[in-house]
Amino acid sequence: AVFNSTDRRTKVVEWQSPDELKSRFDLRLRDEGITNHQFLHVMKEVWVTDALNPSVYTYEVAPVFTLMEIEVLGAMSDMIGYTHHDGLFSPGGSMSNMYAMGLARHFAFPHAKKTGTSVLGRLVVLTSIDAHYSLCKAAFTLGLGSDNLILVNVDARGRMDVDDLKEKLEKVRSEGAKPIMVCATAASPQQCSVFLTKHVGLLEQCNSTSAAYLFQKDKFYDTSYDTGDKHLQCGRRADVVKFWAHVES
Repeated sequence: AVFNSTDRRTKVVEWQSPDELKSRFDLRLRDEGITNHQFLHVMKEVWVTDALNPSVYTYEVAPVFTLMEIEVLGAMSDMIGYTHHDGLFSPGGSMSNMYAMGLARHFAFPHAKKTGTSVLGRLVVLTSIDAHYSLCKAAFTLGLGSDNLILVNVDARGRMDVDDLKEKLEKVRSEGAKPIMVCATAASPQQCSVFLTKHVGLLEQCNSTSAAYLFQKDKFYDTSYDTGDKHLQCGRRADVVKFWAHVES
């Protein structure tokens, strides 16, 4: 890679459109996986140039990993029954929970992205008493305050007490508060590093700033492949390659 990049006969950019790249790399997730030879071929083609220092925010910067993310997120959404879906990879469960809370606030009050939350009054999130501590961190980081994270009782199997949930919803509403989210943990305190939603486009509406030097709308390819504006961070690792490799190898 080093020697080729300094050769005058080498193109500055080996551009391939998303469709061309899809025909070159079969990134579909299959039950039977791929052979060792096929796996090594993919690693040989993308590892040196992309995996050493990836920053997955536009198709131009990380074409293979962009397509890989789209494929994996689509497959995972199919598993849980989302006909329409959107999603992203995050650094971990804490960040995923913060994304969820921020998205819930934006879904309820989209104008707050510009005006802030001071005019909205008291916003409340309800969750299981066994929920992950990152929800408390998300509440104070997003300006809701940890006192407005209302904990709901659970039974011996970790299931949320629906009667207690109803009582606490009625109580906060009677106090003039506005519930924006009930966080269901499926009897588990953990989240994961993949965040999925059935609301297509909501992640970008919530988190985007439309930086003109990155996300131009008049590019010569389908700009839906420029997924970086859905994320809160810009430079991020291509975590998808680990997931894809585990499934396919």
